[in-house]
This record gives sequence, C-alpha cells and structure tokens, in this order.
Amino acid sequence: MMYSGEDSSHLVWTGAVIAIFTYLVGGIDKLFTAFCIFIVVDYITGVLAAWYTRSLSSQEGFRGIAKKVGMFAFIIIANQLDLISGSNQGFLRDTIILFMIGNEGISIIENCHRLGLPVPDFLLRALESVKKLKKK
Repeated sequence: MMYSGEDSSHLVWTGAVIAIFTYLVGGIDKLFTAFCIFIVVDYITGVLAAWYTRSLSSQEGFRGIAKKVGMFAFIIIANQLDLISGSNQGFLRDTIILFMIGNEGISIIENCHRLGLPVPDFLLRALESVKKLKKK
C-alpha cells in the first residue's frame, strides 16, 4: 500500500518517538521486554483485583499509571548515568530494571491473592516481611 506524503507523516512521527524512546531506555532487549510484560500484567491484575474487591477507582488507576511512568523515568536516568560514566555494559540500567521487575512481581502476587487465587504460604510470609521493611 502506498502512502502519500500527507498520509505518512504520522508514521514518521511515530517512528521518531519510538527511536528516541528506545535510545533513552538503552535499547529494547530481553530484560526490558520482560519489564514491560511485568508492568502490563501488574496493571491488569491490579485492575481486576480492584474490581473483584469492589474498590475500583479511576483515581487509583491514574496513580498506578503515574507510578509506571516514574519507573520508566528511573530506567532513563540509570541509562543516562551509564552513558556519561562510560559504562557500555548498562550496569545501572539493568540493576534498576531487575529491581523494578522484583517490585512488579511482588505486586502481581499480591493482586492474585486479592483475586482469591491460592498463593503458597512461604510467598505470603515473604510479602509480609517485605511490607514491614517498606513501612520502616
């Protein structure tokens, strides 16, 4: 299918935005892809758990989206710190992504528990100790 110049301008802008985003986050590798999957699964299970417990709120939903945007900001900052420090391995970026994946994983388990799904006792105990550490 051929696009005229006027019709294809949105494709150029979309490509530019994707290219800039990809540069800022340090590329789209398996780790970043896994992080994106965890973010989507966490958001979906969070919405489902809120619906299931009759506590669905658009304000809470927007807060969740804001937190996800903040996570991407952390990754961008870590990647830029890697670049200015001369590190080509992306140590800070990868460390931040792994930390975020861990947080998202905990949240997914909590959401599944709120949905009434069986969660092994050792995971529930681990979640409780993490919650206590967060409160300190």
